[in-house]
Amino acid sequence: MDGPGPYQGPTKVLVADEKSGREWIDKYAALGMVQIKLYSSLKPELVAPLAEAAHKKGLRVSGHIPSGLTASEAVNLGYDEIQHANFLVLNFMPDVKDTRTPARFTEPARRTGDLIWDRRRCASSSSCSATGM
Repeated sequence: MDGPGPYQGPTKVLVADEKSGREWIDKYAALGMVQIKLYSSLKPELVAPLAEAAHKKGLRVSGHIPSGLTASEAVNLGYDEIQHANFLVLNFMPDVKDTRTPARFTEPARRTGDLIWDRRRCASSSSCSATGM
């Protein structure tokens, strides 16, 4: 499911509010689906309530990272799985805020080789940091 707009994903399930998202979750659960997939144009404030509703129905939550969130934030809001490695890499590029545009592909491809990983911080905490060269 995605939010309506110029960058909406290739789905016919567009939700603009919590009520319609919960209705779709109910439909998916009734059909025997095992997870929902969220896309980049979904409003960030809908992630937590929709993830909670999905989990109550026994559904996993996966997908792209909604525009304005980092991968870490999406996991903290209820994601069980992130689709596509570029969204993980973008977690370390906080200046790339709009994950709906082609920048979600081009920036990781262009900049990943320049990241310097702080191995001590990655090994000692649940958050990991990287900086550009």
